[in-house]
Amino acid sequence: MHISSEICTDFFVKAPTLNPPEGGGIGVIVLYSPLTTADTLNQANEQELEYLNYRVEKMRCAKNSPFGGKGAIIYNSQITIENIPAEAYEYVVNGKSAIEWITERYKITTHKDSGIVNNPNDWSRETGNPRYILDLLLSVINVSVQTVENVKSLPEIRFESEENN
Repeated sequence: MHISSEICTDFFVKAPTLNPPEGGGIGVIVLYSPLTTADTLNQANEQELEYLNYRVEKMRCAKNSPFGGKGAIIYNSQITIENIPAEAYEYVVNGKSAIEWITERYKITTHKDSGIVNNPNDWSRETGNPRYILDLLLSVINVSVQTVENVKSLPEIRFESEENN
């Protein structure tokens, strides 16, 4: 049990700094159709193109996906993440899967009263990594699957009732 807790700790400590392998390392498929310069000539110059390709407004599940309701996530109009294992949604934190926490939090929102805009893409610019949010999501999918696999591999623990002592 000590080894497994070390493995889990290692996952969570290193996950935000890892460069996830293509597809998150667990067979996830990332479909990427980048915008062309012609598509964005009025929107941005060549330097902005990469940030526009990875910009997120609001992620959602692809309901018409052959992978099922939660088997695919539409990241933006250029990127769809498919083949997400169902096990990835079994890792739950405070009543929601870790994936759902990310997809719900990483979206552009405007506070109703103050008008302040919360744009997660700003952090991508601050870090100089246009893929930051996508890489985070892929890492969370990977860590979720591996955590569920680790927990399932633990031996069953049985506690004797106090009556038997």
